[in-house]
Amino acid sequence: MAGYLLRLFSRRGAASQPFCEERADRSGIMDPGEESKELETSESSHAKAASIQSENNQTKGQQSSGNPWFGTRRFIELLWEGSKPTYSDERFNGIKYEEIDQYAKGYPRLAAFHNSDPDFRVFRRFGTLRNRLILRKQYELVVLEKELFDLDSADSKTNAYKIQSMRRDKSDQPSKRDELLDTIESKLREYDGLLELERNSMSLKKPRARAYRSIINYYWNERPVVKSETDFLNLADDFVILSGDKDTAFHSALERFIVKSRLNWLKQCFSTPETLKKTKDPAIRLLDKTRVNYLAIFIAAVASVIILMMPVCLLFRLVVSDQLRLAIVLLSAFLFHTLISFLAKPNNYESFMATAAYCAVLVAFLSNLTNSSSGLSPKG
Repeated sequence: MAGYLLRLFSRRGAASQPFCEERADRSGIMDPGEESKELETSESSHAKAASIQSENNQTKGQQSSGNPWFGTRRFIELLWEGSKPTYSDERFNGIKYEEIDQYAKGYPRLAAFHNSDPDFRVFRRFGTLRNRLILRKQYELVVLEKELFDLDSADSKTNAYKIQSMRRDKSDQPSKRDELLDTIESKLREYDGLLELERNSMSLKKPRARAYRSIINYYWNERPVVKSETDFLNLADDFVILSGDKDTAFHSALERFIVKSRLNWLKQCFSTPETLKKTKDPAIRLLDKTRVNYLAIFIAAVASVIILMMPVCLLFRLVVSDQLRLAIVLLSAFLFHTLISFLAKPNNYESFMATAAYCAVLVAFLSNLTNSSSGLSPKG
């Protein structure tokens, strides 16, 4: 048994992978016959896997040598879909992805729908109810605070030692102060808990109109629950989205364009087999976020180069007056600020710094261009 384990570990150490492979649990002691039988089975499975791997490598080599575009196509597939390892055994055959339609129609399928995409995790915040509970606790604490103040004022006039010494106040029975302070402590703990929950709910972001409309459309099309239990959808300003990453306006517009497009091949490009298996409902289109992000990054890069080089090319090629050059710089700075606000999610400080850097580049180029046209040596 010890020799078998040493041989087994030595083989695994020689072909170790940077992730967890398979784990077999054994109980009891194996007799020599079973040990040799399992060893032969293990060696045959390893030999079979090595043979399959060799055939795959040979096939890939033949494809790459016969097709000059094979390397480029393979690179694009890896960049677009990622690396998908293949195994000769059946370790991943039982893995599947959750499907919305496999759940019974009603709240089970509705819960699966909300779980199918981060943009569908839109729920009511119940802000008015939260503030109602906070106001009630606040009133109760105000009453207790006044009661404690009146008790302290009365003792200060008749028995001042009660508010000067806790030991004397406890020893003098009956003492209402301890009981009142215990009640205040309990109420304060409940009040602080409500404030903390309200602060956490306020930190959640509001969903975009597209996500809110998607929820309403699903309730309207599928009718997962009875109509009387959908009244919570009426308050549009009381919803929050649990997804931490809020898409930019450009990202939302890009997804909306892909979903509403009549080009089926475009929808297929931004869907994966896993997302297509989640539901057979034609009204629900689940896109692969990674692919949409790739497209958004590419478009943002192209737009950034255009908005940066367009004024430079205009100022370099056109012979115009100084007033028109200044107008080109001002218009380009305005377009740049609008573009980054649409494509990204910068705050005011980041937008200001980016626009200032962009204007500095244009002003430096314009200054060098003016000096060159006037016959002076350009500044370094």
